[in-house]
Amino acid sequence: MWGKGLHEPPAIRTVRRRRRPKFCPGARAAANPALNDDFTGLDHSDDQKSEIAKIHQSTESQKAAVAKAESLTSDQKDAVILGFTRMEYGRDFKALTPIHQRLVRSRMQARRAADQAAHTKQPPAH
Repeated sequence: MWGKGLHEPPAIRTVRRRRRPKFCPGARAAANPALNDDFTGLDHSDDQKSEIAKIHQSTESQKAAVAKAESLTSDQKDAVILGFTRMEYGRDFKALTPIHQRLVRSRMQARRAADQAAHTKQPPAH
């Protein structure tokens, strides 16, 4: 009556969508310059250097294309660029040796613990 496989009239049937929070704490962290500090001081091999350079060049070209896009709002551009930055960090991490990955992971955990401790020490806003 209402179409093949439909048991309710269109007016009653509802579409369930996954709701995403407007603020994602992890997303803001990717824009944090302290994340670059997690990767500093590592001795990269020539292969790693070239792989990281390719990743960076690819990401920069994607970011430039998004920045030029006229169909996106400023907030949308910021969100997409932030996503590209996060993906770049992930690909850079995968290009590291297992020893370097452990070192970066421990730096990240220490930074997060310090951020969390600083956040809990702040007095509540009135």
